[in-house]
Amino acid sequence: MKVKNKLSNCIIILNKKDNVATALKDIDKGASIEVLAENKKDREIIEAKEHINPGFKVSLVYIKKGEKVYKYGDIIGTAKSDIKPGEKVHIENMSSLIK
Repeated sequence: MKVKNKLSNCIIILNKKDNVATALKDIDKGASIEVLAENKKDREIIEAKEHINPGFKVSLVYIKKGEKVYKYGDIIGTAKSDIKPGEKVHIENMSSLIK
């Protein structure tokens, strides 16, 4: 993938089990998001599929409909539809388990 407008330090991953991250600042559609592995050496780049506001969740991996969504190392919901890496994860595509 050609890296254009790579954003570092724009997301936070709180647990190695998490399949979503929290945006720390605005992420524009098409921006390349750098994801550091736990060892801080391996890097992956995902492309933002839509604009993501600060505080919103972004998918780090492909999450199939019905699969669990992990944040903080805990299950926070299930996918209502397939969610691609770089897509916003919100009430439109996730059923929350948090009341």
